[in-house]
Amino acid sequence: MFDTYLFGLSQGLAAFLAVALLLARPVAAGRRAAARPVLYGCGAAVVLAGGFGFALEFASQGLTFRARELLGGALSVGAAALLTGALTALVRGGPEAAGPRLLFAVAFAAVVRDGTDTALFTWSAVRSALDGQGSAGPLALVLLGFATAAGLAYPVVASVRSRALAYGALAVLAGGALAHGAGRWQSADAGAADGSGGWAAVAFDLTAAVPPDSWYGAPLTAVLGLPPDPTVLQCAVWGLYTIPALVRTLAPVGFGRSAGGEEKATDEKADSGGNAVRARPPGPYGDGRRGDGDGAGPDGGRMCDRPRGAGGGPLGDEG
Repeated sequence: MFDTYLFGLSQGLAAFLAVALLLARPVAAGRRAAARPVLYGCGAAVVLAGGFGFALEFASQGLTFRARELLGGALSVGAAALLTGALTALVRGGPEAAGPRLLFAVAFAAVVRDGTDTALFTWSAVRSALDGQGSAGPLALVLLGFATAAGLAYPVVASVRSRALAYGALAVLAGGALAHGAGRWQSADAGAADGSGGWAAVAFDLTAAVPPDSWYGAPLTAVLGLPPDPTVLQCAVWGLYTIPALVRTLAPVGFGRSAGGEEKATDEKADSGGNAVRARPPGPYGDGRRGDGDGAGPDGGRMCDRPRGAGGGPLGDEG
């Protein structure tokens, strides 16, 4: 019964954390309207996964194990791709750079990533609860796991204010989704994986230290996307994606500046611009300082204190 609760906790935590991190920055910036596409995406994913799981659970013939693994792997890789797109847009331009369509798609993919397995498990618990000889215990425990995951993810929305922390965590989740998808594809075709030059070999085994059925092992595996005994391919995919993504997000990149530095510089520039406007005395010629606008005369005095492009002559529309 405890495993049922852990299943709901781990599956819910992997999805709710991604959603909470997507919501954290817009909420911190006061753009609560940006949260609507994220919530709509979550709702659409729940409806679609729930309907698909219902059809499979109560149909005469369900998916084979290989089909489920292939589908789950494809959904995980798709979620990683959408998270990467959103992360790139957010790092470059801030919360407003990721449009509502992209936020909707990312939230949808984050929730539906393991939606098939979660829906099948949940509908199986529902069937057990409806059966006269069954029990409602599994359904109650899996729902309790979902509720616990939502409760653990909710403080992220209210507490995360750092761009580096939010986007770095998203990079880790995207790398985990990619590695998880690779692992499921390996499980779907274990024979082909065994013959791929040792990619299916176990890279390391931490099962004794981090049991996958423990209260901390199951959520950690779901969030990181790596089991305690990952394959060589999973480790390679996770490292090759996550490390460069973290460097891109947390550190100055190439000839540019880090996302946090750009945001700080933009804020300082806006503040200095606002102070300069307030410091100028009223009048058609401004304060006479050099280099703070266009239309400067030969002696450095400003000819026009109006915004750039406000008029065709040195005195704006009146010239």
